[in-house]
Amino acid sequence: MGMSTRSSSAGQATPSGSGLTVLLGLLPWVVVIAFAAEGFGLSKAAGAAQDRAVDRARDFVAGLLSGSGPFEVDGDPVELMGEEEGRVWAVAVSPDGRSLAVVTGSVPPKMEGPGGLRLYDFDASSGKPTLRRAIASASGIRCVAYSPDGATLATGGFDEAVSLRDAGSGEVRTTISGFGGGVNGLAFSPDGSTLATACLDGKVQLWGAEDGGAIATLGSHGEPAFSVAFSPDGSLVASAGVDKVARLWDVAGRRQRSELEGHTETVEGLAFSPDGKALATGGWDGMIRTWDTASGEERSAFNAGGVRPVLALDYSPDGSTLVAAGGGADSSPAKLFDAESGRERSSFQTGSNWVSALRFDREGKRLVVGGNSFALAVWDATAPAAPPEKLAEVRATDRPTRGQEITLALAFSPDGMTLAAGGETGLITLRDVVNGRLVGSLSGHDDAVTAIAISPDGGSLASASFDGTARLWDLASGRARAVLEGHRDMVLALEFSPDGSALATGGYDGEILLWDASSGDRVAALPGSEVSVRALAFSPDGSRLASAGADRVVRLWDLDAREQLAELPGHQGAIRALAFGPEGRWLASASEDRTVRRWDLDGDELREQVEFPPHNEMIWAMALSPGGGTIASGDYQGFVQFREAGGTSKSAAKSHREHEGGVTALAFSPGGRTLASAGFDKKIKLWHSRPPRLSSRATAEDHEGQVHFGLLSPDGRTVATGADDAKVVLRDARTLEPIRVLEGHSSGVGSGAYSPDGSTLVTAGLKGHEVIAWDVATGAERGRFGGEGPAISSVAVSPDGSTVATAAGRAVTLWDLGTFSAIRTIDGPKEPVKSVRFSPDGTLLAGAVGDWRFGRPGAAWIWDVGSGEARATLLGHGRHCWAVDFAPDGKTVASTSGDGTVRLWDVSSASLRASFEVGDANPRPVRFSPDGTLLVVGHGKGEVTLWDVAAGRRAVALSGHDDLILGVDFSADGERIVSTSKDGTVRLWDLRGPSPSFGKALRGIALRVLDAARSGEAEADEDGPGH
Repeated sequence: MGMSTRSSSAGQATPSGSGLTVLLGLLPWVVVIAFAAEGFGLSKAAGAAQDRAVDRARDFVAGLLSGSGPFEVDGDPVELMGEEEGRVWAVAVSPDGRSLAVVTGSVPPKMEGPGGLRLYDFDASSGKPTLRRAIASASGIRCVAYSPDGATLATGGFDEAVSLRDAGSGEVRTTISGFGGGVNGLAFSPDGSTLATACLDGKVQLWGAEDGGAIATLGSHGEPAFSVAFSPDGSLVASAGVDKVARLWDVAGRRQRSELEGHTETVEGLAFSPDGKALATGGWDGMIRTWDTASGEERSAFNAGGVRPVLALDYSPDGSTLVAAGGGADSSPAKLFDAESGRERSSFQTGSNWVSALRFDREGKRLVVGGNSFALAVWDATAPAAPPEKLAEVRATDRPTRGQEITLALAFSPDGMTLAAGGETGLITLRDVVNGRLVGSLSGHDDAVTAIAISPDGGSLASASFDGTARLWDLASGRARAVLEGHRDMVLALEFSPDGSALATGGYDGEILLWDASSGDRVAALPGSEVSVRALAFSPDGSRLASAGADRVVRLWDLDAREQLAELPGHQGAIRALAFGPEGRWLASASEDRTVRRWDLDGDELREQVEFPPHNEMIWAMALSPGGGTIASGDYQGFVQFREAGGTSKSAAKSHREHEGGVTALAFSPGGRTLASAGFDKKIKLWHSRPPRLSSRATAEDHEGQVHFGLLSPDGRTVATGADDAKVVLRDARTLEPIRVLEGHSSGVGSGAYSPDGSTLVTAGLKGHEVIAWDVATGAERGRFGGEGPAISSVAVSPDGSTVATAAGRAVTLWDLGTFSAIRTIDGPKEPVKSVRFSPDGTLLAGAVGDWRFGRPGAAWIWDVGSGEARATLLGHGRHCWAVDFAPDGKTVASTSGDGTVRLWDVSSASLRASFEVGDANPRPVRFSPDGTLLVVGHGKGEVTLWDVAAGRRAVALSGHDDLILGVDFSADGERIVSTSKDGTVRLWDLRGPSPSFGKALRGIALRVLDAARSGEAEADEDGPGH
């Protein structure tokens, strides 16, 4: 690998060329750090006292996130993943064998995510697919099928509809609606007149393929149905799903013909033999079974040999070969079996650990395989006894592949939710910080991107490049607004002014140029130096600019006068990064001489220079937390050091090595609680700071035994608690002092719920089926109900106060709260229901299902309250499910599980939105804040944590309990949390502001709260809004 150079006045080598050659030669001189704007964009509510109270609580939590204190690394950094961002979910081969229809989507599948429908011209002789058209989808397409004449494509997905499309263009001609859940599978009848569908609600239905009219509902699996297929003669429909059963339906008689039992887990693979006499099924249990379609009897059963789960099956056109693929450890094999005997003929490694799509072409000579990372491959299957040869492979997406380039620049969006990255290819990627999903890309530079900055309002992104240009991008449209040309060589640094009106750029030519950030017009030039400028920083008030580079000197500029104010010499190597501290009273710099320095300023004069203990190797990147509390620096060996910005020359740094090779870029999130790092190992990692801890405002210890729940009344004045001692206690919500004790239960009290108006409290005992409705004002019993049955695990009251739901064993019962009579019992789950919650509009009921004793995967269920029918089963937890809660807008359900995760589910599509690793194998109760921005979670070791829903990370830890948390609840105004524990205590947490001692300990984190603490207002505000 060669590199040409030319000499410079400083006697340094200047590489020419592009790509990794230039990168390796020039990287020590490249500025690779960009700072996002400060601020949270918190809402400014006006009007109702409750709205103001919610905002005050959010202000406080945002303050805790603001990053003024030291950045204390919380565990190992997490790689910002991207390879698993998408998958080929389904493939259809046109009847003439000349086209492929490919469905791609997110992992796990959901409404919003990368993917859509891609149409390929398919050369069967060479096996090469050529993209004809890509159709992006915002509705989560899941399945696809060609009509027998090849003129129509049918697609179905999470929008609870089927689209009938022109097969050539992909344009929608007709939409079929009326499904009770997302469409997982579909198939055309052999004559093309009918379409069969399998849905998340478990139903198998028939529709007219021409007009989309409903023909019949054949029946239901009772749990989500995944697959459906017509027999070759059209007389039968086969379906399979979560209930571990495949079913054969008589199309003419509209009835079930056979129930094919034998699999021990979900059945997803499904294929009729070409003669229609056999049906093959593949299960998550790793087994393949074949069935006689006439009698429904099992013909054979054999292990898929390393394919588990079996997700896709297909017969060769001559019926002699059955191919299977699915999941695997690192690379799932595809297996070819003799269709009659089940003997394995050959196998091949697909290169993907999850294969969801598998199809023979019409002649049986080619196998089309689709899997993770948008991989779409074509294999030669002409010799079934020999391992197939891969003929072609394409990546079924327009999105770039993560991990294939060295990242040189990073920047967070002002809301902290998106991370922009640029590197050696010149492409800029935008990724969701929570799940790593690519949300956009900006293409236009002809060489490596060296620096990135995002405007304070989040609307624009600026980038600098080896190609000699800077560019301004509109982030809403993804288009370049302006190309900034003026430097005579590579552009190495750039920075937005604090108000976003100006942009400064620095280049290898030694010049500093100022630009109008709106128009892209050049405004002025500062002389800079004779050698490259590699770092720039605006002062917080925007009046000064600091610059530095290869001449080892920091310069301060007056931007109004366009004059140099001062020079700060001292470094012994080129300076790589600069950052002003709060109020511009000091400046930090990082250099190739291995040191970070702090320059304390008195106006424009240097008051003191502090040289921190050095790295062992030269520094390539530096970032300052937004509050100015922490300096992070990264070096050539891959170490990231964290040091207190206000330290002395003897202050030790905390050092972590997480990159193989040098650290190339660092950037703090606007809140200062997350650091992004990039390195030569082509990885981007996110470092999270340990969340602040808050002590409880009040504690009650008067129950005997475990306290199972604590509920804040709707008016915020009372807390109700229930415990092993069979007592229900009503307490003052400010002090937790008892107001009234309600006695009447014959055993411990395990669950409770207030009516919406707070006049009634419903509680359930731990033994038997005992439920009591209490008059809160008098403490008298309004009524008892429940009767015989297993112990009740959870109760909930509907939003209109008319209905009570109780969970007991495997059933949920709905009761009329006026008459105390049962309305209906909802059955379905095969394991106990542990928790139930009504949706905000009262039409749906969510339940947590699972049995902790057996270690099996649990699920969250959603039922229709009016009909009692299951609307969705939310699968994905690896262990039992403990608790559920609806978000205030009813669009999301949160669930906790023994697998150590909290998962957020989209209600309309029944798909996973996000999953939080909570760092505890036993998260139990969960509640959304009234505005839906926070989750409170109770943990197995006595910790209560607040989670930022949007960011997917812990915001605050609430410490005080000594054992398992059994109950948590938010007040209606969002200002307080109550928690109960196995340790026998009840604790009240006040989010309006910490105690004065806490405020002093976290001085500067939240100015509003701190001021209140200093003046005593935090204590005096006990009777503010919400009381």
